[in-house]
Amino acid sequence: MVVRLLLERPGDVDTSDKDGRTTLHVAAEKAYSQVIRLLLKKANPDVQDWMKQIALHIAARSGYVEVVQRSVEKDTDIEAKDSLDTQRCRSEEHTSELQSHHDL
Repeated sequence: MVVRLLLERPGDVDTSDKDGRTTLHVAAEKAYSQVIRLLLKKANPDVQDWMKQIALHIAARSGYVEVVQRSVEKDTDIEAKDSLDTQRCRSEEHTSELQSHHDL
């Protein structure tokens, strides 16, 4: 309900905190897949935080398969790299790797 109100109000859903994290970053970190689904209707999935991480990086690193899949379906930049150049997100590779991790 709160997310729907946020999306209905005028303003920028991609507003970030002091670390550059948006609502989408936080939802990805917490694996709130339903919130992600709603946010992706209006949010830019390629907004980077201070470490140049997009929400997809956070979800992939944490093993949240459903969140990764929702992000990829929204045409997130799967080639995006973080500030350490250590995180590269590729849809098929990452999704299958995460799926096997999730199934363990």
